[in-house]
Amino acid sequence: GDHYSYHYSYISEYSNGGTPENIPFRASLGYSESGMSVGKLGDAEFSLVCADCSGYYDCEDFCQSSGKGSEEESLCKAEASPRHKSPVYRCNCENGFVGPLCQTRPAEGKVMLYLEHDKSNSCSVCGENNMWNVRDLLGLYKYTCLPFPREPLLFEGGDGTTVSRQLGLHMNDTHFSVFVSNKGRFFPHENDDGDYTYHDDGGDDDDDANELDNARELICSVQEGTSEICSIERSNVPSDQTNIDLAVLLDNNTTSFGKIVDPGDIDCFAKSNLDENQCDGSSNLSLREVYDPSLNKTGLMRVWIQLDLQITT
Repeated sequence: GDHYSYHYSYISEYSNGGTPENIPFRASLGYSESGMSVGKLGDAEFSLVCADCSGYYDCEDFCQSSGKGSEEESLCKAEASPRHKSPVYRCNCENGFVGPLCQTRPAEGKVMLYLEHDKSNSCSVCGENNMWNVRDLLGLYKYTCLPFPREPLLFEGGDGTTVSRQLGLHMNDTHFSVFVSNKGRFFPHENDDGDYTYHDDGGDDDDDANELDNARELICSVQEGTSEICSIERSNVPSDQTNIDLAVLLDNNTTSFGKIVDPGDIDCFAKSNLDENQCDGSSNLSLREVYDPSLNKTGLMRVWIQLDLQITT
């Protein structure tokens, strides 16, 4: 079979000397000929990187940033240290990032989607192996609201009407919140170049881009057609992570915006995996192609959206 060589970086928490025994290491991004993946710590040699740097450029090389802020603003700052005669250079993290090298992002983890098509508990699933779909939820700049999925989920209501539901994950300096909206909007995906992938919905591309910029106002704020169903407080200077482990149950109930349930209550007897691009809006593939009755598919009965996240607080 094919063989690939990988290079991984692992970052520990602070250590003030001695051998690196029992230090918790974090898996970082790995790169190979086949692309990126999440590194897993195994039986391998490692090298230590000091978080106190004697030179500015040493520090600058290791501080991790969101990549979304001003490139002119350096994260490397000089600080006085009682252990050294001269100042040392340390990473001054963007708000929400924690760790000696700012390696812990404001939101990490997975968001998983379970679409139940009929009463046989058969579900289409995506997100179980996707570690990237909350990477750009920063609570900074314009990255404060993440629509999930990026296109609305459409149920057939009891009176023949269409019931639209969509989650909005919101983060700012003080809170992480989960909203459910009936706005029925598609939000294009911004790629690494700052461009947008547009859904073939017959609409105007400029309008789609504006909708992404205004997602906070449309589905991440309390208003008619949008309800906040979960919220936790955050410190304006986070120092740790809080685990979010819950699921949101959605259905065709026109008077309800869903409810919080235990992930163990997700009732899928059989599962089939979807293309991840259908969930994150990064291509023209549509979730509706999976359940649209006009395409000879079985319509949605229920949907669970599971959050398995670590939020800096």
